[in-house]
Amino acid sequence: MKSEAEVRQRIESWENSLKQLYPHPIIVEILGDIIAELNWALDHRMDVAKIASRIRRRTKQFDKAFAMKGPESTRLWILAATLRELRWTMNEDAEGAYREITWHLLTADLHDAECNLRKEGSDLILEGRGHPPDTCHGGRTFRFWLLLKNGRLNDTRLSHLSIEVIWLLYSHVTDSKFILTAQDDTQSGILEFTAEDFEFRFWEHFVPSLHWTTRGG
Repeated sequence: MKSEAEVRQRIESWENSLKQLYPHPIIVEILGDIIAELNWALDHRMDVAKIASRIRRRTKQFDKAFAMKGPESTRLWILAATLRELRWTMNEDAEGAYREITWHLLTADLHDAECNLRKEGSDLILEGRGHPPDTCHGGRTFRFWLLLKNGRLNDTRLSHLSIEVIWLLYSHVTDSKFILTAQDDTQSGILEFTAEDFEFRFWEHFVPSLHWTTRGG
């Protein structure tokens, strides 16, 4: 069973992700529900029997939602994440949902982002400006810094020129790696980044249609 201190630290991590990511309604719903679930566990003093009962109830909700809405439902994704986090508090899920969900949300906003690459020790750092394909807020931009811990680059380009400008594409997660694909300005092949873990900062969100900006980082 996780300690109250560990769960509080986990909540702080989720809240930090929520503060840095653009407050799209889906992101607010996903992270808000997960944070509420962990706060519920704290409110009930990490009672093993109560959390186990809640896991069983949430599992039934998940099965019902899967039968009705199919595997692509946003609600199903939220239920799956909250279940993983509850099981994490019970040490039934070693990782929980935090790293995977955060990776998917941040890299979704990084699709088509333009950046530069540098290496620091065993880590790779991508830094630049995001231009997410946001149909609700056209022209939205932000600055970002993404650290890929123990990062590796698989360069399949046909060009022998050095990498200057990178455009980020798609991501996925395996059991042990976070993976992100990209192209450079030669457009001669795919760059694939892999990492054991990651850190990120998003700041200077700007939405021209709303004349809204945030600064920080």
